[in-house]
Amino acid sequence: MTDRHDDTHVRADRTLHEAYALPLDEIVDTRAAAPLNASIDAWDVPAEDRAALRRWGLPAQIKERFFENAPQHGAAPELSRPGRNLYRLGRFNRLTIGVEEGTGKVTALPRDAAAPDIGFNRSLTRYIECAWRWHAALPVLIELANWAWEPDQLDFYERQRQAVRRHIAAIDPDAASDASSLWQAIIDI
Repeated sequence: MTDRHDDTHVRADRTLHEAYALPLDEIVDTRAAAPLNASIDAWDVPAEDRAALRRWGLPAQIKERFFENAPQHGAAPELSRPGRNLYRLGRFNRLTIGVEEGTGKVTALPRDAAAPDIGFNRSLTRYIECAWRWHAALPVLIELANWAWEPDQLDFYERQRQAVRRHIAAIDPDAASDASSLWQAIIDI
């Protein structure tokens, strides 16, 4: 007979392995996807980014009222910064997430336009993959954070967090290596 400790290890290992090893088609839950409008076909982003958004969409809620995706419905960028325009994808805490017109780079914009933007991913396609995989991994990471009280449990939790960090780095090495990347801050939560 196994105890809860062993069950938690096995379940966490399996869930996190699946979140990052299975093909994206197998982990995307279309019931959890944010609604998309046909106007995304007119967005000026690389064709592969539009195709990825159309194919997989984005998880509507990664963490309720904290990290949510709700792509804009219009064909023209709703956000702007000096010298560039962005299509709104959603929000992370008090930051607005946007995809840059032309490049497809995903950035978080502070409310204060004078404050520096914070990088998410070098492309919308990479953001989509990171978001869905994080959506699949987050419930077990939250469970582990609530469960980890003993030193060996804390070590296990930390190993799992570091594994997630490596997986994000494999999806987007630029974002994962950038100390100012929001994925770094999210994983450290």
